Amino acid sequence: MAVNLLSRREHTQLELETKLKSKGFEAQAIADAMHLLHERDLQSDARYLEDFVRSRMLKGYGPLRISQDCRQRGVDENLFNQYMNSEDFNWMQLAQDIYIKKYGENLPIDALDKAKRVRFMQSKGFPSDIIFQLFK
Repeated sequence: MAVNLLSRREHTQLELETKLKSKGFEAQAIADAMHLLHERDLQSDARYLEDFVRSRMLKGYGPLRISQDCRQRGVDENLFNQYMNSEDFNWMQLAQDIYIKKYGENLPIDALDKAKRVRFMQSKGFPSDIIFQLFK
């Protein structure tokens, strides 16, 4: 069952355990299966993280949103931080691309319009320092 799930897409250990538990498997059987999957390198949170971050970036999400989504899916925070520090992500460029796609080259009309744009970028998961650099 677990291999069948992994054949479709990468899963975190937590996702697999949750799905197997919901299918009625016992805790010991799940633990044995997870051990075997790790031993044979069929399940890897690191591989999942790489695919997940890449897919979220392609959808226009920033580092804060991606971090939150990873935590919800059971990715270890140390693994996440290590991966984010090892890669050279250009979050400013991604933020600019998302902003221009949504608003074009037009500057905010007034303070309310600027606030609306800031909230949009925050909802995409970009930190304040990057967002405010967009308006300079």
